[in-house]
Parts: sequence; structure tokens; C-alpha cells
Amino acid sequence: MYASALHPQNVKLKYLTEDERECTNSFLIEECIKLQKQHDEKQNQVVSATEISPDAVNKNHDGDNRENYSKIHCEIIGDDSDDGSNCSLDLIRELTNYRLNAIQEVQTYIDLAKVSYDKKEHALLWWKKNRHRFPMLSRVARKWFGTLCTSVPSERAFSSSGNVVTSRRASLKPSNVRDLVFLHDNLQI
Repeated sequence: MYASALHPQNVKLKYLTEDERECTNSFLIEECIKLQKQHDEKQNQVVSATEISPDAVNKNHDGDNRENYSKIHCEIIGDDSDDGSNCSLDLIRELTNYRLNAIQEVQTYIDLAKVSYDKKEHALLWWKKNRHRFPMLSRVARKWFGTLCTSVPSERAFSSSGNVVTSRRASLKPSNVRDLVFLHDNLQI
């Protein structure tokens, strides 16, 4: 349902009830928030680590200047408040901004896809072309379009494990069964 909503051709979700459409859009918004927050945390860790000079870290290893060391540590983890009182208010503001941006992006995507998607165009090419317009939602599309839509590989693995573990080979160690199934499924002859 969610991957289908990310296909520009199916953006209207005609086959779903109104409640299912709302649930799907809410899910997309929550996924946008989650993935954007993860992305920003990674960026902040990289930026914080590059902003700290090696001299500042080396000064603090001698134990003389513990206060500066704790300030540097707070910069790395992103907490610049001494008592933590401002942290919750900042967090609320940040989550509100994420939510507003995600809602706006999902609504813009729905409106744009309804009018601009050409059925001859592949959905992945559409997302590649519009990824700068929808930075949060394009991460969600990349995540959900990357999922395999069939259970055939897992069914095949169960079938080959049934051929490996027979009544004559019932006492094989689990690690040996795993290795034999792996070899069976991945050996190109």
C-alpha cells in the first residue's frame, strides 16, 4: 500500500477507502520525519566532529581543563544546554518543523503527481528527476522501492533447506545446514 502510494501513477489511491488513504498519507509523513531526522543526525555528527580542532581535544586529554572537555563532548552529541531545560523545547520545535515540512512535501507530491506524471515514464526516473523537489519523500521512495515485492527467494531457500535436511541427514548442525543452503542457492554451475 505504501510503496504503491509512492508510485506517481497511483498517487490518487482510488482503490483505498478514505480511512486507508489517510493512514497511508500519515505513514508517509511519519517515514519522512524519521528518515529526515536520521539524515540530519548523521550530518550533525559529521559537522560537529569536523568543527572540533585537534588542539582542543589534545588540551583536554591532560585532565587540567575538564570543563572545556565537557563542552566539546556536548558539541559532539548535539546538547549545548547545561541543565537540559532548553533541550526539550528545542526538540519540540525541531519535530514540529519536521512534521510541517513533511506534510507540505507529501501534499505537494500528491498535487504534482496528479497533473505531471506521464504514464510512459518509469516511476524511478520520475523520482530521480524530482528528488530535489522532494528531498524527504525521495528518501522514503528509495527505501520502499528497494524492497522485494515477492517471497520467491525465501520460498526457494526453504525448499532447498528441505532438500538438504532429510531423514538421513537430520543430525546436521544448523551452521552446516546454513552453509549448504547458501552454497546451493548461490553456486553458479
